[in-house]
Amino acid sequence: MTGAPLVAVLVLLTPPSPMAAGAICGNPPSVTLDIGHTLNRPGAISARGKTEYAFNRTLALDLAAGLVREKVKVGILNEAGDEISLSNRARRLGAIERGIILSLHHDSVQKIYLQHGGVIKGNALRFSRHAKGYSLFVSGRSEAFEESQRLAVTIGRELRTAGFAPSMHHAEPIRGENRPVLDPELGLFRFDGLSVLRAARVPAILFEAGVIANPEEEFDLGNPVLRGRMVAALTKGITAFCGLAASSAPSP
Repeated sequence: MTGAPLVAVLVLLTPPSPMAAGAICGNPPSVTLDIGHTLNRPGAISARGKTEYAFNRTLALDLAAGLVREKVKVGILNEAGDEISLSNRARRLGAIERGIILSLHHDSVQKIYLQHGGVIKGNALRFSRHAKGYSLFVSGRSEAFEESQRLAVTIGRELRTAGFAPSMHHAEPIRGENRPVLDPELGLFRFDGLSVLRAARVPAILFEAGVIANPEEEFDLGNPVLRGRMVAALTKGITAFCGLAASSAPSP
């Protein structure tokens, strides 16, 4: 996407009423977890040579379990990692008429920041400590843009309360970044060109859980205890948005 002026816009969003939340999320509430990328096109590669798809899938399965415990109906797109085109993925997500969508990803940085990190099994590794933290994205071209913002803000607040910090590297005025900032404290960006969000007719966000090109953050994101804390925060944000009260039971 071409560079847009970097403007921080603090949006005061009130949570939807229980009636509105029920109409949006469904009864029972429904969540579709879109596992980013595929086995053959796995996305980013971590500092230790692991694929983004593997991280995405693990997070999706853990989050699905947490949501089911809260009586949320969960659908998972591409759990098997089958080859699926971006247009087909967007079409399938765009066909959803009720509920919310979370597209789950793990992040990297632009090539100018990547350093040589050795070789594993003949594959050259790259790493970077340029960025660390999660990011939330919404598309201004989605017909559910306002509600998508509300969902992202609700989740972002729970992530911050749980001790997670956002990365602002997507706001850098460089090629490949320069995303308009909607809320810098919550790590919320507008990215109109994301087809999986643009096609959605229901609240939809893309969540970058962290930067796996960063060796320390890769280690943290692979830690089941820390991932459980992230899953608990995501679950609280989703259930709050949908008008449910999440239980205080810890994630396994």
